[in-house]
Amino acid sequence: MHADLASAVGDCDLVIGSSARPRDGEYGASLSLAQVPGAIAERAARSIALVFGNEADGLSDSELIHCQAWLHLDTCGPNTSYNLSHAVAITLYGLATAGMVAPASIEPPASRHQVELLYQYWLGSLERFQYFRRTERERFAPQLRRLFNRLDLGEHDVQVLWGMLSQFNVFTFGDRGPLPDGAAHADGATPPLVRPVGDHEPSGNADAHPLS
Repeated sequence: MHADLASAVGDCDLVIGSSARPRDGEYGASLSLAQVPGAIAERAARSIALVFGNEADGLSDSELIHCQAWLHLDTCGPNTSYNLSHAVAITLYGLATAGMVAPASIEPPASRHQVELLYQYWLGSLERFQYFRRTERERFAPQLRRLFNRLDLGEHDVQVLWGMLSQFNVFTFGDRGPLPDGAAHADGATPPLVRPVGDHEPSGNADAHPLS
C-alpha cells in the first residue's frame, strides 16, 4: 500500500492517466489507445503505470498532474465514459493485442521518484533565492511540476539540472542547498549520485546529492 499516488508511481518511467473529458495541454499529451504503444517506445519506458479514477469523478487535477499523458477511450452514443472495470479491461486488451513499437535508442528515462526529488530541490532552491517575492510558492508549484512532466527527462538530464542548480547554491550560499525529503548527502553508500556538471568543482565541499 502507498500513502498517495506520487509514491505509488515513484519507480515508473511513464505514467498515463485516464480521462473521460478533454484536458488542456498542461496535463500532458492526449493519447488514444492506439497511440499508447508509440508513446511507450518514444520515451523508452521500462516501467509504465496506467492510472484510472473512480467511476463518479475520474481523476482529479491534483492526481492527473502526476501523469505525463492522459488516455481517452472512444465511446458510442452520448456516454463519454465506461465503468471502471470495463475501462480497465478495454485498455489492457488493447495493449495486449497491439503491435508494440521498438523502443527508441535514447538514454534511460528518469523515474518519477528521481524527477520528484529534482522538482522538490528546484522548488526549495527557488524559495531560497527569493524567487517567490511576487508569486506564492503554492501557486507556482503546479506550474513547475507540469513543466517537468512535459520535458521527458532522462537520467542524465536530471543530473544536469540538479548539478546546475547545485552550483548556483554553492557560489551564492557556500553549500549545495536544501535537500528534499528522501535524499541525503553522499556517504559512500547511497548510489547513484548526482554531481555538479561543469568544468569547475567547488573546493572544500564534495557533497553530492543522490537521485534515489
